[in-house]
Amino acid sequence: MKEGSFYICTEDCEAYLVDGYVDDDIGVWQRNRLNWTATHLETGRNITPKSSKHRTPEDALREGRELIAKRKDYVNSVLETESHRAFVKSRLEQTR
Repeated sequence: MKEGSFYICTEDCEAYLVDGYVDDDIGVWQRNRLNWTATHLETGRNITPKSSKHRTPEDALREGRELIAKRKDYVNSVLETESHRAFVKSRLEQTR
């Protein structure tokens, strides 16, 4: 993992820039000062559920990889949604 910034998709489908760690297609960031959350970078969606209590970025990354492997159709199903299009539009507007 290396340090980096990436966008997450908020509940209202806006792109929000966070700092954390990046490893391939997954970013890991601290939701609060205690717990780490894994996010799929292309979709901006959180992979790990809010109920997960990961104290290290490595734990969040591991769970994120496991969940993506179990649901191989997840990414494609998200890419075809209207909320994903709104996220991409918001992300592009912020990078201009």
